[in-house]
Amino acid sequence: MKITAVFSDKEESRVRLLIEEDSGMAEQKTVRLSEFKGILDVSHDSKSDMVPIGTLPKGYFDGQLAADDRASFIMTICVASSKRHMNYYNELFHIPFPALMFKFQIKKGHVIVSEVFSLDTDRPSETSKLYRYPYGNVYDDGRICWGSNALKPVLHKKDLDNLVAMFFCSGTNDDLFKSSAYGTQRALLTHLKGKEKFPQNLLVENSKYANVGAMLN
Repeated sequence: MKITAVFSDKEESRVRLLIEEDSGMAEQKTVRLSEFKGILDVSHDSKSDMVPIGTLPKGYFDGQLAADDRASFIMTICVASSKRHMNYYNELFHIPFPALMFKFQIKKGHVIVSEVFSLDTDRPSETSKLYRYPYGNVYDDGRICWGSNALKPVLHKKDLDNLVAMFFCSGTNDDLFKSSAYGTQRALLTHLKGKEKFPQNLLVENSKYANVGAMLN
């Protein structure tokens, strides 16, 4: 991975970063000079081998990269609220999903942490509350149950897109479903058919993280 910092006389307080992966993919972001100095300080002084990189475009909300291993990183990905198809016991439902935040930790290409939480906003900040995922396939603490899905090696950040797609495409059942308002997941799915937005009154706060900032730290 190569990170190029570009300074400009027109924006003396900001630094433009070009992040280029070995695969040829590149991303750009602009940070405050003080934030850039902080990144350098952490990468130079910290005993940790993970360097924070902050917010990135295309849903990548935050992350940390291993200084000497491109296949080890931590990433959080925000997916905006939308309507999607859900395969429930081989029956398709077209239902609304709340905004979701995924957290993945990859070590040498292997997925060692995969979590998902609901949000009440499409534009979260570190103070935004996290809620339980409202459907099946996810434990109370946010851990994703992948069932019989075989997780392929994750060698680049972009490979996480495949994990998110697999999550949405996987069939769901009632094993991990919990709701104080609906006795069965089928009852909830039937209620949501035809609705455009997931009802916020059905969101239940999670018990693991107080907010997005707590999850990142």
